[in-house]
Amino acid sequence: MKEIKKNKKNWYILKIKNGYEQIIKKKLNYFKKKKKILCKIFNPFLKKKKIKNGKKYYLKKKFYPGYLIINIFLNKNIFYKIKKINGVYNFLNERINNLPLPLNNIEINNIIKNYKYFKKNKKKKYNLYKKYKIGDNVKIIEGIFKSLSGNIDKIYKKKKKIKLIVMFFGRKIPIKININQIKNNNEKNN
Repeated sequence: MKEIKKNKKNWYILKIKNGYEQIIKKKLNYFKKKKKILCKIFNPFLKKKKIKNGKKYYLKKKFYPGYLIINIFLNKNIFYKIKKINGVYNFLNERINNLPLPLNNIEINNIIKNYKYFKKNKKKKYNLYKKYKIGDNVKIIEGIFKSLSGNIDKIYKKKKKIKLIVMFFGRKIPIKININQIKNNNEKNN
């Protein structure tokens, strides 16, 4: 059975109304200043580039919508103050003496690792499209057409697919495959 560590800040997850993340974050920061509550808030987001009417702008996309992860010294008084904030539904995890159990170090490290991994790999996926262009000669490295070579005819970014024109039994045949199933012919195998 887990135990709450006395006189130590612990990590907790708040289930909140979707879209209220910033409002609740401001309230917690207010409590932090006025009530001298020591708290750290982890509310990660990803920047998503959009183009509208020829103008670039960035949207903040929440990584954990509807949740806030806080590091706080929690007692009954602070617990009830946080629960009274408009938009806060509840703390996650089972309870001991009406207080939620904190996340252990493994759980919080996994949450942070997942966020960092996704952020890092999202950039890699985006760079795959920059790596290839129409007309490039590529080789299929997996699937039923493995080892066939062809030229890129079209790139479907939203579907994460590429249309190749390959020579198959002396005919030019179009094939749609995933972008991660090809490599440039001048790349070496790993």
